[in-house]
Amino acid sequence: MKDTSPHAEPLFLSQRRLTAGDTEALVRFYEGLSPSAVYAFDPFGGANREAIAQHVEGVAQGRHTACVLVDEQEAIRGHAFILNVHEEAPVFGIGLHDAAQGRGWGRRMMAEIIAEADRMGVPLVTLTVCKSNHRARALYRSFGFREVRDHRGREENDSLYCERRLQHAVRREAARGV
Repeated sequence: MKDTSPHAEPLFLSQRRLTAGDTEALVRFYEGLSPSAVYAFDPFGGANREAIAQHVEGVAQGRHTACVLVDEQEAIRGHAFILNVHEEAPVFGIGLHDAAQGRGWGRRMMAEIIAEADRMGVPLVTLTVCKSNHRARALYRSFGFREVRDHRGREENDSLYCERRLQHAVRREAARGV
């Protein structure tokens, strides 16, 4: 899809699943994030090659699910994931290169990952978000996430812990009186 919005540079972007061969490209993505993006989104402690390789391996093994946004040279411009999909409280994360923000790609990536979690029957997905990140908070609410409590991100109470329950899980809990 050719992106012609009036941002920094026109990019031809496409979305695809994260694959076993994406480790180095994902490291480069995290190395290229702006300081403001890193402040809001730093799931691997920077461009930590070992942590990123473990994440890619976890996707290949089915422990995590992830997609990436790539440009025409296959450089990663966005990364969305759910960690530990088979655990009690899987964690969602999403980050976009500055040039890819504000173009609807975050919504499309999130829709793919959340739909996959729903197909898998993942009953609960969690995330944390900076209180000051109003665009992200609105996006998360539009996907059914509830802001549950304050959370410590970089500083005390600068973030929120949010949850989203799968619709059939919500109905089961209501029937049980939970």
